[in-house]
Amino acid sequence: MAFIQVALKTSQDRIKVFNALKGQSVTGRPVRNLVLSTDQLKTIKEAGIPVYPVSANGKNDFRKKLDIDSVIKHHPD
Repeated sequence: MAFIQVALKTSQDRIKVFNALKGQSVTGRPVRNLVLSTDQLKTIKEAGIPVYPVSANGKNDFRKKLDIDSVIKHHPD
């Protein structure tokens, strides 16, 4: 099982993620970035919540959404 760090743009998106993943453990700093498994990413995609790639310098670029399908393809369970 692979884990991917993702960024969320708004606080409403973070609330939607926690509601969609109710009962599942989520790792990371919930204020900014989350570490999600590929199964959790599938759940996020089904809920229609946009996620963004995390940058190394802490300044996330919210112009380009993360392609969840390609992440799942590269990291199958």
